[in-house]
Amino acid sequence: MTAYNIARLSAVLALAPLAARADPLLSGVLAPQVMITSDYRFDGVSESAEHPAIQGSLYWWRPDRTYAGIFVTQVDFRDPGKTSYEVDYYVGHHFNLKGTELTPEAMYTAFPDNRTWGPTYDFWQLKLKARRKAGKLAYQGEVSWVPEASYHAGTNWRLAGLAEYQLTPRVTLAAKLGEVWTHRGSDRLFYEVGGKVSGKTAAFELKYMGTDLKPAQCGYLRNDWCSPAVVGTLTFNLPYITLRRGS
Repeated sequence: MTAYNIARLSAVLALAPLAARADPLLSGVLAPQVMITSDYRFDGVSESAEHPAIQGSLYWWRPDRTYAGIFVTQVDFRDPGKTSYEVDYYVGHHFNLKGTELTPEAMYTAFPDNRTWGPTYDFWQLKLKARRKAGKLAYQGEVSWVPEASYHAGTNWRLAGLAEYQLTPRVTLAAKLGEVWTHRGSDRLFYEVGGKVSGKTAAFELKYMGTDLKPAQCGYLRNDWCSPAVVGTLTFNLPYITLRRGS
């Protein structure tokens, strides 16, 4: 139940090293964003009852390539506790290994207003991502491990591959394919295909997303929450905040 997308912050990763070289006193960059999505989906399953959701992100980057951030989104599980929002806290570090960017990351996902009886929805996860570019093509592989998934679902493993093609300076095409294995739950294959148009202060992303879950495997969710869907997301990039030592 987490969906912040580090690819949306690629501009920060590209510009911040240049800023660090130009300003030796630079201690970090804060990049705030606001997003509106037509349907908050993670690994092919709707987590906003197929309704639009407002999201926010604050990403912090340091010149030593360490980063941290917070992602907040509306959710709607139609659960007895009427859970309405999710908060993801994450921290990681980018390593450059012979042209491959290797990124270990830890994330904690919380649902602060959940009042549903029983085990918690909150969970920890550890991730490892490897990303490489070849001309206009970028490809990434990632694996994540959750020791105890939501509602005591047990160990969760996730493996995914992403390919992005820079069609023009402002248009990117992307495809993603992955698999989730849960100890006490339904395993699923998920996929995404679509594109993004980026401007100086905003970007629009359109994706076709789906999963191989059958209607009966959606559990307490409504069956159509697992059906394929077209999802549009509008992202507003707010001005960067630069942090300098001694200020």
